[in-house]
Amino acid sequence: MDVHDPQADADQVKREYKLDLVDLGETEYDVVIMAVNHKEFKTVNVQSLCKETHVIFDVKGSLDRAIVDARL
Repeated sequence: MDVHDPQADADQVKREYKLDLVDLGETEYDVVIMAVNHKEFKTVNVQSLCKETHVIFDVKGSLDRAIVDARL
């Protein structure tokens, strides 16, 4: 599991959740879960982060419905 959040403090995330934040574009994913609606994500091509066969789940309803497989 990888976590990316441009607004989170990497040291605080490491201390509190024992997770290392990653930069986008280093890996292709089978599943992407959009769990926050930060303005920085408005310019991200989410599909470019995915493998050919993938699932995109949009928790916040911030992505175009045409590219998501499910949303809350």
